[in-house]
Amino acid sequence: MYQQILSPGGRIYFKTDNDQLFEWAIESFIQNPEVKLLNHTHDLYNSHLLNELTAIKTTYEAAYIAAGGLGEFIFGGIS
Repeated sequence: MYQQILSPGGRIYFKTDNDQLFEWAIESFIQNPEVKLLNHTHDLYNSHLLNELTAIKTTYEAAYIAAGGLGEFIFGGIS
């Protein structure tokens, strides 16, 4: 799916607050040989993956974090 919308060398930045979606996305990256799983974390806001781009929060994400949730994040690319 990702290779249909991204050019070779394209990057995927994926954040979610849903554990099942997070695990499914990691599995889909692993099963697709054209997609490289470059990094992931269950706690973005306390990880080395936090930067100017990944720190951008939606309204829903901000409320989830404020309620004590952790931001899960996947970084991948198209080979």
